[in-house]
Amino acid sequence: MRRKVPPVLILALPLAVMLMYMAAPSLAVAEEGPTNSELTNAEHFLEKLEAHVVRAGGKPFEMTYDDNEALRRVRELKEKYPDDPQVEEMFQRVRVAIMASKGDYIEITDEILAYRQMEAELVERVAAVADEQWQSILGDVAASGGEVMEAWPCPDPMETDPNATIGKYVLLDDFRYPDNEFTDMGGQFVHIGAGARGWYFVRLSTRAWLGAYEALKRYRRQVSQETPIPWTVLGRIDTVSLLIPQAGEERTMSPQFGWVVTPVAINVGGLVVSWADPEHELGGEYSAEAGLQELKWDMYTYTEVPDDVEPEQLVEIFATAIKEKNWDLYLECIDPARRATPTAIQRLQYFYDNNLERYRRWYVYVQVMEGYEIDVIKGTIIEEGSMEDFFLDEGQQETIAGRDQEIVEQALVEIRTYDENGQQSAFPKDVTLRRYNGGRWYIAAGYPL
Repeated sequence: MRRKVPPVLILALPLAVMLMYMAAPSLAVAEEGPTNSELTNAEHFLEKLEAHVVRAGGKPFEMTYDDNEALRRVRELKEKYPDDPQVEEMFQRVRVAIMASKGDYIEITDEILAYRQMEAELVERVAAVADEQWQSILGDVAASGGEVMEAWPCPDPMETDPNATIGKYVLLDDFRYPDNEFTDMGGQFVHIGAGARGWYFVRLSTRAWLGAYEALKRYRRQVSQETPIPWTVLGRIDTVSLLIPQAGEERTMSPQFGWVVTPVAINVGGLVVSWADPEHELGGEYSAEAGLQELKWDMYTYTEVPDDVEPEQLVEIFATAIKEKNWDLYLECIDPARRATPTAIQRLQYFYDNNLERYRRWYVYVQVMEGYEIDVIKGTIIEEGSMEDFFLDEGQQETIAGRDQEIVEQALVEIRTYDENGQQSAFPKDVTLRRYNGGRWYIAAGYPL
């Protein structure tokens, strides 16, 4: 027996079909674009990636998990909804972020690298007289009745008469400092040799070593940081000693007999010769040192700091003084309070040497960014148009100004450094400048650059 379909159902079926047909276009439209959930999740990770870009400040960085998650989610949206404007906007933002992750780049011009040419000319000038100076030192030894012996084969102090060797001079061509430095019997030495060949112990705790080595350090500060080891040392054999030629507190070697040598001169691969001179004001000298500063004077970009120098210009002068190895100008840029004592000068020399090494290894250009604000960190300055200027009369303003013994203003100037390929080499940093009572600006902090 067939069941009858209710009349209401017969009427409802066509209506349902019609409603489904009418709703189909709207359903299709809903599937054409990304959902709010998809957009929100992608936006969350994309904002994290963009925040990473801001923190890097132009320095290249590796993508983190969250960064890669942003890339993955935006890629999926782009592949699924290639024509959606919101997805396209995210896609373009990811492009910018990826480029930023590779680091900020600038063009390194010949002008930027001009300081290297200046250094090369100075190195050539010093090297041109180094061999002549070395021969002159050897000639002085011979003229004084000294005998220069060959280092190898090394006389065995246990099997030969030590007095036949003591007093002679020796050329040691495998001097490695500070690699082979060690401390024993209350002194510092550099060992040369081996148990089977014999030992020479070059004494460092002497005025002779300090005179020659300090001269070599001046060469590094004034001419070039390139002083490749090993060096050749001319020294005088003074005695025989039983030492342990090994660095560190735990010694595994047994004591060794060796010839103790007092250094006289250092030859750095024919590039420069330095020597001790007890009558010299600085205790020693390097080849062509006399007159070198006068020669460099004409090569400097800046020779002094103007009294009306602005903060950005002062940082530029400071960076140039370092790369051109102008120690006097470097000091002139720094706050006098930070160079008032011998200890302060030694600290600044350390920072100066460190910055020279940074120019040699990490970057070739310091870019001074535009824009800075001046803050009063001590005292009161009533500026025209300020609230104090509006409410206080001239007498009241003078009263306030008279209470302050010193006005100290401070400015922060941002710098960025770039390597020889033009890539930013470090995070941006601020250099702090100060001036006192409206005087000249000085660098107070932020060095080495």
